[in-house]
Amino acid sequence: MDLEKRLRAAVQSYWDARSKNKEKQIEGGKIDAGTRGEVTGASQMGAMEVLVADILCQAELNKIDVKSNKEPYFKVNPVFDKASYSRRYELLCRRLVRERVYSSARLVMATNSPRTKLTPAN
Repeated sequence: MDLEKRLRAAVQSYWDARSKNKEKQIEGGKIDAGTRGEVTGASQMGAMEVLVADILCQAELNKIDVKSNKEPYFKVNPVFDKASYSRRYELLCRRLVRERVYSSARLVMATNSPRTKLTPAN
């Protein structure tokens, strides 16, 4: 698996989906405030989800175990309240490593530009 190539493609897919979500809202006449309309279409993380699932399955996790739960199934920890998306992901990665759920984690931030730029978070 060419991980870097697939990661770049997944990141570009994310930005493309956000743009399409915004266009759909404009066409439908219902426009959310700020950039919310770009992320309420629920499709922007699809390629990233597939990539992460493939990596986990390649690491011999059972496909059935590679899934997510939504808030109705459990309460969100207050530490995530009012935190930006990047801060939430940072806290999640740190916690998963600290609690030894994962042996390591990497958070990558990306820009929305014609040539996608990936930046490892500190």
